[in-house]
Amino acid sequence: MGKEAEELHDMRVATRRMRTAFDIFASACEPKVMKHFLKGLKRVGGVLGGVRDLDVILENAVNYQEKLKESQRAGLEPLLSAWKHVIDKKRSKMTRHLQSEAYQQFKHDFNVFLQAPENINGPAPSDSVMNVRIRDVVPMLQPASNKPLVLRQVPIWENDIVTGFIDLALERAFVYREHAPS
Repeated sequence: MGKEAEELHDMRVATRRMRTAFDIFASACEPKVMKHFLKGLKRVGGVLGGVRDLDVILENAVNYQEKLKESQRAGLEPLLSAWKHVIDKKRSKMTRHLQSEAYQQFKHDFNVFLQAPENINGPAPSDSVMNVRIRDVVPMLQPASNKPLVLRQVPIWENDIVTGFIDLALERAFVYREHAPS
């Protein structure tokens, strides 16, 4: 399992975070376009999830097997062998999908979408702070940081006031409460 399983996990988590970000910014983008990319992200997540879930189950079963008495370990081999066969099939399906022309096109189109400011519904007023895009500011700030800068916390706005935030890394929302300790 090792490094490949962790990379698979990281890719699956990144896909879920992108879907969360899409949910957050859905009102700022064209619904038809958003639906197309959400569908692609869901498909990738499904393919990755099928393999990752079984990897975790198999890893737990192997750990359990190692804790058994030597005489009992062989009893799990047929089950572990069957699961390995299923994982190999799902991994093959995942590999075919990730190497497919359709997925390569999706990645290209998604990247173009993320880079194109015209995908946002209308420009912000010229006197607005919102006219400055995060993707334009982060590269200017990156040289001052020894770690990659990422958008982790997305503010929740109500009536022009930040009332909380969504932490993309933790995949949780936090709401500020008046007179509550922070």
